Amino acid sequence: MHMKPKLQALLVGINQYPPPVPPLEGCVHDVGQMESYLRSNSGDFNLDMEILINEKATKAAIVEGFQRFLAEAGPGDTALFYYSGHGTQEDADPALWRFETDQKLEALVCYDGIVETERETTFNLLADKELRYLIHQLSQKGPKIVTIFDCCHSGGNTRNTYVAEQMAGIRQRRYHPSRLSAACPARPWEQFIFAKEVSPQKLKTEPLPVALPAGPHIQLAACQSSQSAYEQKGKGAFTTGMLQLLEATAGQISYYSLAHRLRYLLKKNFDQSPQFYAAGASEGDLFQGFLGRKIEGTGLGGNVIYNDKAGWILDLGAMHGLNESVKQVVVKAVGGGAPITATLGRIEPDHSILNFGPASFSKLKAGEVYQAVLEGGLLAEPLQIALDGPEEALAPLKASLEQQPGISLVASGTAADYTVRAQPRGLIITPPGEPNQPLTRAIEGQGQEAANLAGAYLKHIARWSFIKSLYNPDSYLFNGHPVKIEFFRVQPSGSLKPMAIEGDEVKTEYEKLSGIWSGRVRIKLTNQYKRLLHVSLLYLSSNFQVYPRLLSETVIQMEPGQEAWAFEGNNIELDLPRQVTDYKLPYSPGYFKLIASTQEFDVSRFEQPPLPAPSETDDNKLRSIKLMSPFEAVGDDWSARLVTLLVRNPLI
Repeated sequence: MHMKPKLQALLVGINQYPPPVPPLEGCVHDVGQMESYLRSNSGDFNLDMEILINEKATKAAIVEGFQRFLAEAGPGDTALFYYSGHGTQEDADPALWRFETDQKLEALVCYDGIVETERETTFNLLADKELRYLIHQLSQKGPKIVTIFDCCHSGGNTRNTYVAEQMAGIRQRRYHPSRLSAACPARPWEQFIFAKEVSPQKLKTEPLPVALPAGPHIQLAACQSSQSAYEQKGKGAFTTGMLQLLEATAGQISYYSLAHRLRYLLKKNFDQSPQFYAAGASEGDLFQGFLGRKIEGTGLGGNVIYNDKAGWILDLGAMHGLNESVKQVVVKAVGGGAPITATLGRIEPDHSILNFGPASFSKLKAGEVYQAVLEGGLLAEPLQIALDGPEEALAPLKASLEQQPGISLVASGTAADYTVRAQPRGLIITPPGEPNQPLTRAIEGQGQEAANLAGAYLKHIARWSFIKSLYNPDSYLFNGHPVKIEFFRVQPSGSLKPMAIEGDEVKTEYEKLSGIWSGRVRIKLTNQYKRLLHVSLLYLSSNFQVYPRLLSETVIQMEPGQEAWAFEGNNIELDLPRQVTDYKLPYSPGYFKLIASTQEFDVSRFEQPPLPAPSETDDNKLRSIKLMSPFEAVGDDWSARLVTLLVRNPLI
C-alpha cells in the first residue's frame, strides 16, 4: 500500500507581547486561517500540525519545534514553518559584518524576544542566521522545506511609517526600538544557538555558505528586507492575499506565480512587495505548485489582476519585450471561461495597464486571477538561423523552425546569428563561421525528435540573447548608468586590486592555485543616483545560463551612495571550462547584466539553467565563474548595462 508523504506544519502567531512590544491584532487569526486551509487541502499528505500562540511561542519553543517536531519529516515529506508576528533588527556582531551591508541582522520577535522590567530590558530574538542554522539542520533529514513569514524583515523605511499613521486600522508588524540605530543591541556571541559550533573567527575568514550553510528550502516573505508588512481589520494583508489566491486557483499555482501575483494584489493599499526564493534548491523548484503540487507550464505566461489604484494590470512590461506592436491581449480566467480581449495601455518597466471595453467589465471580477495570452516572441531576441548539411537530414528541423515565432531562416554564408549543422552524429549548434566549435552538446539523430530538441535549444538561446541585449533606448533620467560597477582582483595577500573596465570589457588572467588554473575576483556596486534604486545583477554564462542571484536578493534596494557586493562580499572563483581548452578559445567569457530602475521590478522570469556543455566535464557549472540640475527631471526610468569578463586561456 502506497503511503502518503507527511506534511509537518509548525504554525506560530503572536498578538499579545509583554511590554514594551506593542500588540498586534491579526496574527492569531492568520494562524487559524492557515490551519483551516491546510486541513481542507491536505488530501495528498498525512498532515500533522503544531501550533504556538502568544505566550507559547517562546524562542525556545520555536527552536524545539524545528529540532523535534519538524524533524519528523524525512525524504519525500514536506516541512512547513509559518510565522505571523513582529519582525525587527538587531545590531550584528562584527564577525557578521562581511555578510550584512547595513551591519544589522533581521530577527523574529518571539513572545519572550523583548521583555522589559523595572531594572532592564532583555532581548532573546530569533535572528535570521539562527533560522539559517535551524533550516540547515532540518535539511539533513531530507524533507522539502517551505518557510512563510508574515512579518517585517527590517526597519527604517519612513514611507511605510507614513502609511501606517495615515490609514486607519493599519498596523505595521515591525518592532521599533527606541534607539538611535533603530535596532536592538548586539547580543553576546554565546547567546546564538549555533555559538558552540560556529565561532566568530570562522565567520571572519570563511564564506558564509561554508561557515554557516543554508539548507535547501523555498521561502515566501511578506515584503522586501527594507519594507514593512501590514495588517488591517484584524488580518495580515500578506496571509489574507495568499490564501485568497490559493483558494481562487484551487491550489494550482506555483510559488513564483503566487508571490508575483501577491505583489500586485497588495500594491493597492500597501507599500509591501512579497518576496520568494529557492535557497540551495534547483532552478525549477520555484515553479512547482504550492506544497509540491504539479503545475502545467513553466510560469512564464502573463498574469492579470485588478489593482485599485492602477486598474487592470498585466505583469509583463518593457523589460520583458512588451511594446506597442502588441495590438491586443487575450485574457482568460484560470480554470476556464470565455476569453476576453483587452488592448494594451501604458507600458511600465515591469508591468503594463490593460484597457477593456464596457461589455467586458461584467465578465471580470476584482480579486480574481486571470491569465494573459500574447502572441510573439516575448522574452526572446529574434534570431537568424542558417542550416548546413544534407537537405533531407535538415528537412524536419526546417519545417519546425519555419513555424517558430522569432526564428528566421537565412542562407548559409549570410549574417546568421547561429548555424545548425547536420553531421553523421546528429545536429550541432555553432557560431556561423566556426563549423568545428559547438556551443552545446550534439543532439543525437536527425529525425523529428532531434528537430524538436534543437528548436527548444534555440528558444532557450533566444531568451538568453534577449536578456544579454536588453537596454532602454528611451532612458531620460540617467546620464549614463546610475549604478557604478567595479571589479577587483584578489591578490595572494588578500588585498584587492582594481581591474580596469575598458569599453564595457574587463580582461584578466588565470593563475595557478594548488596546481589548478583559477583566480579570485570581487564585484562592488554603488548607487550614484540621487534617489533610491531597485538593482539587479545577473550572470549570463557562455552555455546560455541566466543566474539572477549574485546579490543578497534577486532585486535589492540601494539608497543614494549605498554599496553592495556580489556574493555577499565573498570571492568569486574563476573557472577554466573544458570547452575553452578543447576548442582552443582565446578567452573564457562571462557576462554581467546590471539593471537599475526607479520602479520595482522582477527578474525571476529571466532565470534559466545552462544548456548541456560540449565537454561533458563542464556540466552543472557556471561558465567562467564558480557558484556559490536647476531643472530636475521627475518620473520613473530604468537602465541596463552589460559588462563582459574575459579571462585569457593560459594554454594558448
